[in-house]
Amino acid sequence: MEIIKRYARRNAKTWSLLETQTTIFEYALANKMAKYIRDETNNLDGLNDKTSMIKKADLFGISRKTIGKLFDKLFELGVIRSHNSEWVFNPYLSTDGNKVDKEIVELFNDTFYAKMGTW
Repeated sequence: MEIIKRYARRNAKTWSLLETQTTIFEYALANKMAKYIRDETNNLDGLNDKTSMIKKADLFGISRKTIGKLFDKLFELGVIRSHNSEWVFNPYLSTDGNKVDKEIVELFNDTFYAKMGTW
């Protein structure tokens, strides 16, 4: 997968853990979401608390009936979090920690991926 190649050199362990914790559909959604990461903030471009399920389903090509459950699982695992109504991708999956604001990193310090100590 394209996104895995982009981040695998730095975060192969965290992506491998994510793969064991998710279904193929949840994992694929996380991978697709990674394309929308803004490098400077780790925010997910165009995704926030007000984005409709219809828009999310259309954006990712996933059924409107199932997209909510997929996002719920990714929130539960700490792959994504809401910060100031913006959705943020877990920097332990998407970066090596050098370019992400400390405040964003701290949002994810309680996740499995942070505990792996990959940075």
